[in-house]
Amino acid sequence: MRTLILAGGKGTRLLPLTNHMPKIMVPIHGKPFLHYLCKWLKGHDLVISVGEYKKSIKAWCKDNNILAEFIEEPEALGTGGALRLAEPFFKTNRKFAVINGDTFLDVDLVKMGKAHKGMATVVEARSLLDGIIRPAGIYILSNKIFKKLDRPKAFNLDERLKCIKFNTYTSTSEYLDIGTHEGLKYAKERNIFRGKRWENE
Repeated sequence: MRTLILAGGKGTRLLPLTNHMPKIMVPIHGKPFLHYLCKWLKGHDLVISVGEYKKSIKAWCKDNNILAEFIEEPEALGTGGALRLAEPFFKTNRKFAVINGDTFLDVDLVKMGKAHKGMATVVEARSLLDGIIRPAGIYILSNKIFKKLDRPKAFNLDERLKCIKFNTYTSTSEYLDIGTHEGLKYAKERNIFRGKRWENE
């Protein structure tokens, strides 16, 4: 499934760790978070939206034989603006997935894509940190969504979707936001990213 990873944000919630690296490259057990996303999304056709620290992301992908296309954000565009900029990469895809580059939810996106109907499906799940069910930073979208978005400028996708009819899928799995110090600490202290599944092949 063609999948867009949003990794162009400034990572302000993880300062000072993100003073010199994007949050998707922050290490967990000696590997960047991007490593775990790529393991989870193995077999997907990846497009990665990158920003200020694009060189580190591109270099890591090259060194680890990760095949991906890249969209370079001229400035931080937010989740919505980055998606709008990605339109040329998804014109021929009737449906595709979008995931935030700082969240993890162990779900089968291909299976979800087959069940998807309408303009947009927003995936919700219970947070591992506070137990509250909320959007988990994962979306299954129709390429018709681009007609509902503004030209590339900074805006939040969740806020824009409130003006668009969308479906909600509530996962039975729990999600983790590693874009905060609390979430990053949780990921390092628990066994979420330990085991053979996450090792290099």
